[in-house]
Amino acid sequence: MRLELFGYILEIKKKDEAEPEQQELSERGAQAKRDRSKEKIDEALKEIKEKQLKYSEYRVQKISGLSINTIKKYREYIEAERAKDKGLFG
Repeated sequence: MRLELFGYILEIKKKDEAEPEQQELSERGAQAKRDRSKEKIDEALKEIKEKQLKYSEYRVQKISGLSINTIKKYREYIEAERAKDKGLFG
């Protein structure tokens, strides 16, 4: 899409129009971010288990340093991890 704004011409490419190299880099970056979020969640769950604290999304958020929206996004993943350690969480 071509847009002229205040005398400047802006060329905006949609995701489909992006260079394949750019798309691959973008996807790899997004995957790395998801992997790091899962690592932080795993570390937080491990700390909660070791300290025998009561589980809450808020506690996972505070320990991991992730936003509460990220914690909610990974709710199913967290529940699956907690199910593996059933009985160790309050």
